[in-house]
This record gives sequence, C-alpha cells and structure tokens, in this order.
Amino acid sequence: MEPDDFQKLPEADQQRFRAEMSALQEEIQRVVSAIPQEARRQREALRELDREVASFAVGQLLEELRARYAELPQVLEHLDELRRDLVENLEAFLPGKGEATDAVAAALSPKRVAERRPFRRYDVNALVTREAGRGAPIVYETIPPSRTWWDASSTRPSSGAWSRISR
Repeated sequence: MEPDDFQKLPEADQQRFRAEMSALQEEIQRVVSAIPQEARRQREALRELDREVASFAVGQLLEELRARYAELPQVLEHLDELRRDLVENLEAFLPGKGEATDAVAAALSPKRVAERRPFRRYDVNALVTREAGRGAPIVYETIPPSRTWWDASSTRPSSGAWSRISR
C-alpha cells in the first residue's frame, strides 16, 4: 500500500495496521535473533551424532583387539584411551573445507597426508614380543624410524626414502 493511500484510511484502521506491523516486527526480530542460537544447537547436535557414530565404528574395530588381549589390563586400558582420543579428535580425520568428501579420496589425497597426517599421533614404533622361557624377544617394525636405526650422518633422503651413503 502506498503511503498516500494509507493516510486516506480512517484513523482506527491506521492504528490497527500499525499494531499489526509492530507485532510482526517483534516476531521477526525474535526469530532472526534465535537463528544463531539454533545454528549452534544444530552444529553441536551434529557433532554429538558424529561422536556417537565414531565411537560405535571405532569400538567395532577395537573389539577384536580387546578380545585378543583380554588378559592384559594395560593393553585394554590403552585401547580404551585410544578409543576416547579418536572420538575426541574426530575432526582431524574428517575432510576440511575444500577437500574431497569421498572418504577414500580424502584419505589418499597427497595434500591431506602431507599437511594433516592425523594418524601420526597413533604411530607405534616397535612391537616387542617374547614368550616366557623362549629366548630373546623378537622386535618387529614395519617402517623403522631412520634416525633410531642408522646414524644420520651415514644416511641421506633420496626419493622419499633414506639411502645408505657409501664411504
């Protein structure tokens, strides 16, 4: 309605329209001010759902290990801590903005591996096993850290691997 047409209305109608507009403005202000709070609530609900799903998925993967090492309370405690830490740090494993959303593509992305390396904190350097009364322990390490196995002065990086320097 044009302002001139509004002015031509009877005073009672003008008052009624003003009251309705004021009520609508208050309602709009209430709704608009609630949007950030609702967005925060939804983000937190989504994070909680992610944590629940991750806890379930990680728990399923660790159950085999828990069964295998059931007689070793320290290993079980470590697996519980590992599960809690994985769930608490879930965001480190999820693709960030601009990254691939496909889990395989994200995991294999050279940029992701080079920059974020979320699994690095869970690296295990060596696993030592020894049966009682069966001699020396066996040390099994799939990727030895170069500086612990060779003197740094006798090795050099070459094409992403450490090579022995002949003297």
